Amino acid sequence: MSATLSSFYLLLPSKSRAALIHLGLSAAAVGAVAALTLGRWYPSGLAEIQGVWHVLGLLIIVDLILGPMLTFIVFAPGKRSLRFDLAVIAAIQLAALVYGTWTITTQRPAYLAFLYDRFYVLTDRDLLNPPPPAIAELTPWKGGPRPVFVRLSFGAQQEIAGAATSFDTPAMALLPEAYAPFADHIEFISQHAESSTDASAGKAAMLRYPVVGRSTTGTAYVDQSGQLLDIVAGNH
Repeated sequence: MSATLSSFYLLLPSKSRAALIHLGLSAAAVGAVAALTLGRWYPSGLAEIQGVWHVLGLLIIVDLILGPMLTFIVFAPGKRSLRFDLAVIAAIQLAALVYGTWTITTQRPAYLAFLYDRFYVLTDRDLLNPPPPAIAELTPWKGGPRPVFVRLSFGAQQEIAGAATSFDTPAMALLPEAYAPFADHIEFISQHAESSTDASAGKAAMLRYPVVGRSTTGTAYVDQSGQLLDIVAGNH
């Protein structure tokens, strides 16, 4: 057995311990971000609809795989450059974590704007103006975005004429002054459902509407009282 291989086997316990500690710390940080992202900021299918999974994938690769692996490679007790090596690894991971968290929060859904016959997933940055206090104070759905109804008016259409929009969103949906509580307009909304599920097995009938996001589309399920029940990525 060569001296190099023998030295590696001697260092294996300390390398493994350092890598596992690194993995545990990284998992705690990534787990906290993932829990907020999937449990609150992007409830139900909004993570896929908004295309946030690739950002979480980057965090997993850099923080849960690459970081601990590099620590395992460079760690050696008494190594002169050990502190510097670990600092570089930590800086790379921190940069990935900050970038990922910033991207996730800036694309965080703020409103589910119902216009014509579908919902549009919008962030605060998408809106043309700050929302009125009455709209900003609406109860978020599952702690995430606020479902709102977009009221059409000639004056509002003149205000947003020529406004640039993203991902094929009608400019009217970006005008928060036209927003109203979603459930208050359920009579109109129910007439424009894509389809409905029949009441059966003791379950109330549900209305279905398309959901348009940055990455893909989905389906929203609404009950007869105007309460948003669930959002699923894809067409169902």
